[in-house]
Amino acid sequence: MNWGWINLFNTDGFPARWYCGHAWYEEPAWGWIHIFSDIAVWGAYTAIPIVLLYFLRRRKDIPFPAVFWLFVAFIFACGTTHVIEAIIFWWPVYRLSAVVKLATAIVSWGTVIALLRVTPLAMSLRGPRQLQDEVHKRTQELQSLNAQLEKEIVARQLAEQAAHAASQTKSEFLANMSHELRTPLTAVMGLTEVLNTEETDQEKRQLLAMIRQGGDHLLNLINDILDLSKIEAGRIENNKIACQPGEIAAEVVDSLRVSAAAKSIELSWTMDDNMPTTIAAAPIRLRQILFNLAGNAVKFTDHGSVTVHLQIDPLDSQLLRFSVTDTGEGIPPEGLKLLFEPFSQLDGTAARRRDGAGLGLSISKRLAETMGGTIEVESQPGQGSTFALRLPLEIMAAEEPTAPGNEAAAALPTTIPGHVLIVEDAPSIQFLVRRILEGAGATVTSAGDGAEAIEMLLADQERPFDLVLMDMHMPIMSGYDAAQALRQKGCEIPIIALTASAMTGDRIKCLAAGCDDYLPKPIDQRKLLQMVAKYVLQNRRQE
Repeated sequence: MNWGWINLFNTDGFPARWYCGHAWYEEPAWGWIHIFSDIAVWGAYTAIPIVLLYFLRRRKDIPFPAVFWLFVAFIFACGTTHVIEAIIFWWPVYRLSAVVKLATAIVSWGTVIALLRVTPLAMSLRGPRQLQDEVHKRTQELQSLNAQLEKEIVARQLAEQAAHAASQTKSEFLANMSHELRTPLTAVMGLTEVLNTEETDQEKRQLLAMIRQGGDHLLNLINDILDLSKIEAGRIENNKIACQPGEIAAEVVDSLRVSAAAKSIELSWTMDDNMPTTIAAAPIRLRQILFNLAGNAVKFTDHGSVTVHLQIDPLDSQLLRFSVTDTGEGIPPEGLKLLFEPFSQLDGTAARRRDGAGLGLSISKRLAETMGGTIEVESQPGQGSTFALRLPLEIMAAEEPTAPGNEAAAALPTTIPGHVLIVEDAPSIQFLVRRILEGAGATVTSAGDGAEAIEMLLADQERPFDLVLMDMHMPIMSGYDAAQALRQKGCEIPIIALTASAMTGDRIKCLAAGCDDYLPKPIDQRKLLQMVAKYVLQNRRQE
């Protein structure tokens, strides 16, 4: 069964309802009664939510607004099922009908649950006469005030507890979803990269590049949602280190050259002579912001140029200014107000022709604020836009040049003469990592869970393992438990954590469990080979 969204409108295998029995075309009046009734019900069920929405917008003091919103969704969903039932007489979209009915069922039960939750509270509400009697019973204004204050304190405590529980649930959900999404993405993107290196046919390489581009888009979307959650929870990490802004700008521009070239856009970066070559900043976040700004500029520019410019802010010498200027379609004044809102896009414009979830600018603005900076925009419709990131200036001494030995260590290894144990429950990831490592000359053995890995590592081996690549989320025994157990049993073989989690603190959690290093999914083939080579060589020297 294919659940792809595009198949919702596939009518293969389903006849139109007019052809589902001879009675329909022998007595068509019954069919038209069905159709007329469904359309009439749909019209009423569409009008009711509109009236309720108007009422909700006008009356802000109405109790239990969540129940009203759920009721609006419920009525609208019911109306949608009716209009689809009418359409099916000609266009048998039974798959779409099934999904809409499922959504209606979910909203219906959500409404039931919401009603059950508020019913006791609604029943306990006092009527006007009871309230008046109670007011008369109060003899002192101080007692009334104290009682009210106590209620507010309790309400705040409950709200804080609920907010904490909701935040915890949200974090757990995002962590689980990150793992579930990144694991198949790892296989898709990794195997695509492997095929691309082996394929010589140019047309097939282009198809593989399109698959990779789609995977990158999904990964960026996952990362954006996780970043937004981290920012809202106040758990974003901005570790300042010495970095070269020119190198970061060059990396961003290079990563977008293919997209710019496809549209014949001139993409470049410049830096003023007085701009410091080394600054103190969070390079990952700075790169992310510049990539979002420059990526948006390329996306919304159909001809002309996009320029990234680095300078000391001409209005304040204590600030750095990173600007991205394009010759694109520009932004209307009304669009500027919503530009940095999460999930916002410009209505009814060319923005709708571009993909994206509307998160990049919102995340960039919030990241800039966590770094003590700001993002401003100047734009005229039809004349392009300029986005300017301003950050506090912190100059650092340039780092020492990398020693030749370190360069060699960082280079992509030609061969890995080691025995590596892959501990991974997903066969596709096992296959991918095995393919990469065996292609580099390594001997690879695999285990499906932590318990099996412990048994293999502690058993006498004709050729001992030099390294363990450990997935941290597995059935039977997780990678965390397996790493702790191995360290407790005296096993000193290096362990690299492979995890699809990407929440704040995951790296620390892996290292605390006994892992030596951390490699997030989707797996970067180059980083994987470099890291494996590093620890295999270290382990062999120690032996």
